[in-house]
Amino acid sequence: MKNMFCYQCEQTVKGTGCTVSGICGKKPDTAKEQDVLTCEMITLASVMQKSGQDDTDVVDGIVDGLFMTVTNVNFDAESIARLSSQIHQKWKKGAEKPAIKPDELFQGDENFVSLRSTLLEAANTGANGNPFPTKVPLTIE
Repeated sequence: MKNMFCYQCEQTVKGTGCTVSGICGKKPDTAKEQDVLTCEMITLASVMQKSGQDDTDVVDGIVDGLFMTVTNVNFDAESIARLSSQIHQKWKKGAEKPAIKPDELFQGDENFVSLRSTLLEAANTGANGNPFPTKVPLTIE
């Protein structure tokens, strides 16, 4: 994969998104898998909301997915793809098609794109708290 669009973090080039490779070191295949995972989570959340079910296993899977995507710390495309597949298996019983496709995630009306980004960030901070700077020692002990 040669092209990418990543609007995942505050490091994005000029605040508009990385398009060749991530400023953070993320490669295009990883960005694609994170977008697929995000769409799988959106679809699963939609299915669960419509069914009125509250399944701890599903919530845990979505929290794991949010950690893999929103925190921008997991660049292992294979592990991201495995979680996407697991989440896909959970929603396919309750939906015929995905709620949103990866190529639509950051496209369209800017208000919807902004809302999607805000909701994903709110879901992550709601589950994991707000990130804060941590002083890291630079000496070897």
